[in-house]
Amino acid sequence: LRAAYRETHYLAALPSGEARIEVGQPSRAVSSWLADIGKRSAIFLTAWNPMSRPVSSEENAARHAGLSARVRESGFPFVDAVGRSPDGEWSETSLLIAGVDVSDANRLARHFEQAGYVWIDRDEPASLRVRTLRDTWVEDADLAESSSD
Repeated sequence: LRAAYRETHYLAALPSGEARIEVGQPSRAVSSWLADIGKRSAIFLTAWNPMSRPVSSEENAARHAGLSARVRESGFPFVDAVGRSPDGEWSETSLLIAGVDVSDANRLARHFEQAGYVWIDRDEPASLRVRTLRDTWVEDADLAESSSD
């Protein structure tokens, strides 16, 4: 599952055009957007498919509407985004949310029952943060690989 997250194409609809975010790589476009709006970090988050379990398109739409409303009410700047498999077989409607700190990010991801999200610090490589069995969050790079991964 972590490998699928790392290989996903994370695409954000920035004011300057579509930006692709890759885990392990910095994104100049996202860094510029963050600088323009005076923010230091962002997360790429979906509310779809809780804990990576598929649900109906209606439930996913309702979950995304809930995420959008919560982020809007919190006042965080955001843009529409999509996570897509490299072969284009699946995609998940998402948001790129600026100005959140790690605790806000963890809280949002936990509330929307997500197993992971992409963390972006301006001018730094994007990183995958995953939820552990103990309901804590860690950087994917800090975890050992396993044969079930």
